[in-house]
Amino acid sequence: MPHIDIDIDNMTLEKDGLIKVDHIIIPTYEWFNYVRQMDEISFDDYTNGVYFLGEDDNFYKYKTGNITQVDIKEIIEVNTTDTTLIKATLHTFELCHLEECFFRLCMYLLNNMPCTDPCFTTKMKGFAGEILNRDIIWMALNAIKYCIEQ
Repeated sequence: MPHIDIDIDNMTLEKDGLIKVDHIIIPTYEWFNYVRQMDEISFDDYTNGVYFLGEDDNFYKYKTGNITQVDIKEIIEVNTTDTTLIKATLHTFELCHLEECFFRLCMYLLNNMPCTDPCFTTKMKGFAGEILNRDIIWMALNAIKYCIEQ
């Protein structure tokens, strides 16, 4: 996948929780071709292979003079030591669905509360369940964030 597509923050998560994000940096064909023309012997330092992204957006591995196409699974699972791959792993806790739930509940309350009605106090009793739910979600979000930061 081209670098531009990878860095776009458009992932859709099915559920909240702890996720692992691997960011893999892989050289381009232009880099591979340049180094190969300038100093092919330097590839010998990469004993586990020289990985690169081909012009056709497929992944390739160069080892002992041979170029072979590899799949994304190999790129993800390979030990990056002595390769041209750089991998950074981030563990993060996502709360997007719970935060969205809280936001929607707050918007519902703001849009439906009879704030300008003279019988405000009486009519507010009809929103007691929603207000309680809002408060519970808010407490859960803060408790989770507190635990994550510890």
